[in-house]
Amino acid sequence: MYPKSNTEVTTETPFWASLYFAIQVRFTGGSGDVTGSIYLSQVGPDGEVEVRGALEGLSRGQHGFHVHMDGKLGNGCKDAGGHYNPLAYTHSSPSSPKRHVGDLGNVEAGADGRAEVELSDGHVSLFGGHGIVGRAFVVHAGEDDLGEGGDEGSKKTGNAGGRVTCGVVELVSEAVEDGRAPQEKSQPLTSGA
Repeated sequence: MYPKSNTEVTTETPFWASLYFAIQVRFTGGSGDVTGSIYLSQVGPDGEVEVRGALEGLSRGQHGFHVHMDGKLGNGCKDAGGHYNPLAYTHSSPSSPKRHVGDLGNVEAGADGRAEVELSDGHVSLFGGHGIVGRAFVVHAGEDDLGEGGDEGSKKTGNAGGRVTCGVVELVSEAVEDGRAPQEKSQPLTSGA
């Protein structure tokens, strides 16, 4: 009854169009050294997506943070494919009106390896044909230059380097009418690979 992929969540479904629902990403792909969970929520198909959570085990500094094409976590997160880019724009910053849908910039880890994730985005959606349910979030080894690096790689990936962890965007709660994020129902998983 509840959607399991972005193609099952549509604006024609009145139940979903008027209610809040939440999505979780558990970072389980990659080496297993970086773990964490983030929660995504959106009120209606035109609302911004709120992204909240934390990652642990990162090196200190900025790390590219993107939605990738596929919800596949194998091969060191490479099976997730490239940045989610259904509109065929070049890579850019989250504030750019023309960018990959998956371009969410960077998360910053402190000396303790922890990155608190808290952002809102109007390009990403949990609804419809360009929705991200069933796709993968990927955290990169290096900083995303936001398309300003002056080379071809910058306009494609932001030169953010290798992939250190990834997780699939999955439904974790049925719709709720009060707009509150769900409580985490289980501990984040870690990768054994």
